[in-house]
Amino acid sequence: MATRSRLQREDRLSRVSGVENVASGVQMIPLIAIGALVCGAFVLSIAAIIEERTAWSLVQLLGACCLLIVVLAHVAEAFSLFPRMGWGLPNSAGHYVDLVSAIAGLVLFPIGFLARRFARRTFFY
Repeated sequence: MATRSRLQREDRLSRVSGVENVASGVQMIPLIAIGALVCGAFVLSIAAIIEERTAWSLVQLLGACCLLIVVLAHVAEAFSLFPRMGWGLPNSAGHYVDLVSAIAGLVLFPIGFLARRFARRTFFY
């Protein structure tokens, strides 16, 4: 009986505090690591567009923004923010925000980065 009352109390506390679906610390480590890398890429893309002001640096910045949206979507999924978006569910708005942002980010960021590198190259004969 004591175990059942304790479980009921914990269930009631989790419903009140709203943390029943919060990811554990172990699950958050990859999200924090990838988030830090994406934030670094975003900051470096801002520095590149301030320094160069070319179309390729803008493409790189748009790709970094899309990757940042992916990270924020996963944070929202981990902490159950905006539950009506249906994070993690197939055919939901959250799924498509995550999918489209991931595809756009993985296409735009490397294209912008590589095009900037090749555009700055000079060929001497």
